[in-house]
Amino acid sequence: MFKGYPRVGARLAFAAALLLAGGAGFAQTAAAPKPPEKGPVNLEKISLGEALADLSRSEPAVLADFYRLAGEAYLRAGKTDKAISLLDGYWKGGGSDPMLLSRLADLYTQREDHARAIDIVEKLVKDRPQEPSYQAKLTMLYRQKGDLAKAAEVLEKKTAANPREAGDWAQLAEVYREKGDSAKAEKALQKAIELEPRSLYYYQLARLRLRSAGLDPAAEVLKEGLRKLPQAEAELSLALCDLYAENGQKEKAEAALGALVGKTADPARKQELQRRLDSMKLAPPPADKAQPRPLPGGTTVQAEVKK
Repeated sequence: MFKGYPRVGARLAFAAALLLAGGAGFAQTAAAPKPPEKGPVNLEKISLGEALADLSRSEPAVLADFYRLAGEAYLRAGKTDKAISLLDGYWKGGGSDPMLLSRLADLYTQREDHARAIDIVEKLVKDRPQEPSYQAKLTMLYRQKGDLAKAAEVLEKKTAANPREAGDWAQLAEVYREKGDSAKAEKALQKAIELEPRSLYYYQLARLRLRSAGLDPAAEVLKEGLRKLPQAEAELSLALCDLYAENGQKEKAEAALGALVGKTADPARKQELQRRLDSMKLAPPPADKAQPRPLPGGTTVQAEVKK
């Protein structure tokens, strides 16, 4: 809760002292001016509210510290609605502390109030376009709300500004897939693979290629991954086996799994894979027409069995 803020020095100590004092006075802090060596102290009766009003005019950063401390206190007490109300007042009053606003957006997201969270994060992205964490948060919120066009727009701008980040291309591919634009999704995944070859990206591209071009081109994607990522041989070999099995190619599935068994050195793992291969060989042959298979995104593909 409200962690990781840089201003933890004199202003925060002063703010904490005022909150703890409750307006009855405050303890001396490192930031307090030294009293004069001679002469009487000019004591004033200052309430916490008056201190807040005074400092809000001259020290807006200190005011943010007050909100932070009060929000923390409410959350520790389990009074989330009060914490949200407090921070929302700060936001609507023109407050601009990015950590406070980001925290408020998180609280709204937890309550599934995506519209309010989006309003806040859109402002953060506008004010700080170079901060990737706010762009990532905005993308997530758009996807949760189902606004895939805006999610894609954020990621398109992000990849244009920094085209060397493989994870952004992979996320953009996922958004395109959810939108039903498989061609763009494939291109984005190919870019991610070019920047950072990963078994997950090859698997995702193979599934897209299955839908757009068929079984053989999809299998070629996984085989390319096997050539380029020997360290991911087990994972990609099993993916290839599953791809063939799901599409009625029993012999090719057995061949892919058998090749993996032959290359596996660990005795326990080898035995486990051999049992799976034996079970596959004992299974009845596939029907002439396989049942529709679910693909990511809730769609289905009718597998074609090649005789």
